[in-house]
Amino acid sequence: MNYSIIEAGIDDIEVIVDVTIQSFEDPFNKPFYLEREAAINRWKAYIRKEHGPRGAKDPRIIYVALADGEIVGFIAGHLTERLGLEGELESIYILPEHQRQKLGTQLVIALAKWFTDSDRLKPSNQETETRNRVAVLLHYSNSFRKIV
Repeated sequence: MNYSIIEAGIDDIEVIVDVTIQSFEDPFNKPFYLEREAAINRWKAYIRKEHGPRGAKDPRIIYVALADGEIVGFIAGHLTERLGLEGELESIYILPEHQRQKLGTQLVIALAKWFTDSDRLKPSNQETETRNRVAVLLHYSNSFRKIV
């Protein structure tokens, strides 16, 4: 399948949250913070630069992946002061039916290009739960390494 990757806007936030929620295969594995309305408010504050994760700095970016005009995944990143690094991959979520088709790699490449095109940073950081096997495999296949 061909995917288009474009910068997200505030109008994409509700769909981004829905993709996040739907990307969990096991509903009992969903993190506690995925109450939909709270997540929508959090992501809107993130994109408006009103709130961010600990150590987050501006600028920040969210890219969405489109298939047939519909958002099927996204990646978000920002500059950071955490862990002695300069950039952080905040989130990456892809609908289950689009996982394992190299879309995650395309999104990681888009974010890496954003970081490096403007000389924003060198290395990057991404936290993931070790029990999320698909996410761990995606990170290792894109040369991420365990640092803590």
